Amino acid sequence: MTTMPSRKPKQPSASMPPWLSVAAHLPLFGLITFLLAIFFIQVPTLGQKKSQVRWWRGSFDAAIQEAKERNVPLFIALIQEGEEANERLVDDVFTNKNFVAITKNAVPVLANKGSHGSKSQLIGGVKKEVCRRMGGATCEQHQDLEARIFREFFVGEEALTPQVMVCRINLKLVERIVDVAGPRAYADAVKKAKKLMGPGLDAAMFKVARGKITRGRNLIRMGQYRQAWDEISDLAKIGGPSPLVKKAIALHKKVEAKVNGALEAAYAAADRNDYWTALGTLERVAREFKGTPPAKKAEAAFKRLSKTKDGSPVARQLKKQKRYLPWMARARAHETRGEYQQARKLYRRVKAKAKKLPVAQQAEERLAYFRSESAIAALLKVVDQENEAKALLKEATKKARDGDLPGAKVIYHRILKEYPGTKAAKKAQSKL
Repeated sequence: MTTMPSRKPKQPSASMPPWLSVAAHLPLFGLITFLLAIFFIQVPTLGQKKSQVRWWRGSFDAAIQEAKERNVPLFIALIQEGEEANERLVDDVFTNKNFVAITKNAVPVLANKGSHGSKSQLIGGVKKEVCRRMGGATCEQHQDLEARIFREFFVGEEALTPQVMVCRINLKLVERIVDVAGPRAYADAVKKAKKLMGPGLDAAMFKVARGKITRGRNLIRMGQYRQAWDEISDLAKIGGPSPLVKKAIALHKKVEAKVNGALEAAYAAADRNDYWTALGTLERVAREFKGTPPAKKAEAAFKRLSKTKDGSPVARQLKKQKRYLPWMARARAHETRGEYQQARKLYRRVKAKAKKLPVAQQAEERLAYFRSESAIAALLKVVDQENEAKALLKEATKKARDGDLPGAKVIYHRILKEYPGTKAAKKAQSKL
């Protein structure tokens, strides 16, 4: 296993540099100051240029596994110590923002056997120790990867450096770039691999993909199908053989099947001449899934049924009840947050205003649920007692202000008798 540099290192010039001839004529103190200034200004320190590439931090097998999950190529950079072309690749190319962007569409693996010390770097919002020279991974990690890369690709062969290999998941080489190239050449190599492999997940999407799938599943479990659709849509649209994308597509199909089931139920209701159910279901699907393929199906069916003799008057009534839907939405939001008093107030308003419309029946069903659920009923009873006692206290206060003290005292006693333990009862007691 040998490493052959792509070119010989540059030899230092034998002629005296101009700054040294100047220094020869300075006094000792001035000479020291001058040399220190020259050192910090002209001599680059190790790791002065910071790499932004998130080099792979694990084993090579784990890198292959991530490439498989994302369906992206492996981007392997083989670097040798102390050679001019290798140094230029590290200092000039690895820090180029276009090069950094390219590596986000692959799994970047750094193979180098050098030791450069360590520094702290934020990776995924967490401070981690990384190689001071090249960042991303520790020296131990890029050393281990260098040994594995040589075993995998260069047993019995020379390895020219610097070298970048772009490989498919099965380690089949797509492109090999020896020496230093511009970011465009590396981008073309990655594009060539992606064309062979199909769509994949970039680093940013992969970071959130698992969370999207988990949230999508939970939303489906809770019956929040439109939210689930939105959560996984961008992941499902990517396509390709990534296992994560396949899971997103499966969830998408699950939501679509649920919506198609609702559409089938609407068609069956229309066949029974139950146009309230049919058109109501179609209108709800079209509203909740607006801008999606299921919504387009629902809109077309609604338009067709609303033009029939029996469906036309129902469609007009549904249009009329649209004004009450925001109230229902607010009421449901209050109910979800456990704000049952505010929810009940809105449900009652819908029931009173939307008479003979389906939305009024829906509001009554929620109110009936509040009455039947003992914990909610008890909570609302306390609220009602407080409000009733408060109204009586207001009436008593008015009588007292008008000089009718006997009448005020009668109400105070009533509050104490009928609403003990309320805030109004405490204030009534203080007035007697």
